[in-house]
Amino acid sequence: MGLVGVEPILVAMEAALKNGMAAKVAALNAEYADAYTLATIAADAYYWHLPSVEGGRILIGLPAIVLITEPATPGESNPDFYETHYSIVADVLVRGTDGGDVTRRCLRYNRAVKEILAARNSLSISGASCTFAGEHRHETTEPASGDYLQDFASRWYITRGEYVA
Repeated sequence: MGLVGVEPILVAMEAALKNGMAAKVAALNAEYADAYTLATIAADAYYWHLPSVEGGRILIGLPAIVLITEPATPGESNPDFYETHYSIVADVLVRGTDGGDVTRRCLRYNRAVKEILAARNSLSISGASCTFAGEHRHETTEPASGDYLQDFASRWYITRGEYVA
């Protein structure tokens, strides 16, 4: 069997988020118990690419989570073993008409992502380890609607060793 690559890691991350998000959102809504209620992220609102944009408007339902891979870097290797370091960004996208509301909801969704992925450190993949590596936030106004669109991303470093057959 040859090298598998990043796809199984994305599958495991998406599955962990889909399986844990509804319960985590409900727990956060109960914990905060305020006007900034999180909606459950739809099962079809998880992407492995940046969403399409037309006329300044993103063409997907929000909130959404986008898993973005960055170029992999090699680690240790020998004729029988190859280690790869992946960087994957779990980006939460939230839209709304009030910038403060959008920010709070974005931060809470990002907290849910971090708690779910940190709890599934192995990501159910043999030989993989997952480490939280920081976060960043970006806000813009969509010209087509005047809505605030904000994304808050958490970066994860995944190291995976594979035996080459």
